[in-house]
Amino acid sequence: MVNKPKQKGTAAESAVVSFLRTAGFPYAERLALQGGKDRGDITGVPGIVFEVKAVQEYAFSAWLTEARVERDNAGADFGMVIAKPRLVGTAKTGQWYALMYSFDYLALVSEAVKKSQKDIPIWKRDMSGSSISTLIGRELKLAQAHAAEAGTRHSCVLITPTGVKDPSMYYVVTTLGQMSDLLVDAGYGRRDD
Repeated sequence: MVNKPKQKGTAAESAVVSFLRTAGFPYAERLALQGGKDRGDITGVPGIVFEVKAVQEYAFSAWLTEARVERDNAGADFGMVIAKPRLVGTAKTGQWYALMYSFDYLALVSEAVKKSQKDIPIWKRDMSGSSISTLIGRELKLAQAHAAEAGTRHSCVLITPTGVKDPSMYYVVTTLGQMSDLLVDAGYGRRDD
């Protein structure tokens, strides 16, 4: 009997691995299940834990908590969630969502600026409320359009979760393509161009 959710998860993980390999991470590969000491879904990028999600209902808080535990289990620098948006297939994996807590995202951007020795402007849109899962795609596209108009490569949506007062615990959502660029700039991958 076929386990549909497991099949979807495996397909999503494989799509992310394929994308990462072309984006500067040639050793990315799916990670076998680790039991109680899970270290994410993808390995081969030292210092980074990727947790991949391909489900209909978004649970950013739970997902980011899971990525943080996996980051700690792996002794990694950063943990992030890669989430397949509705109606965006594996041919457009670079457009999938990449999520981090804002304090991690800012630390990664800082590292990218330091290592690449260049300014990295980022266009940001703020978002809050209860309908985040239905509006995130639209907000991210608007942020990308504004970034393009401003001549910058990077954009994100900063989400204020309901009841969270600490800005370092807000969620940052960008695309896997943009996140990959930041990771390469920060020294976690390489460009062959």
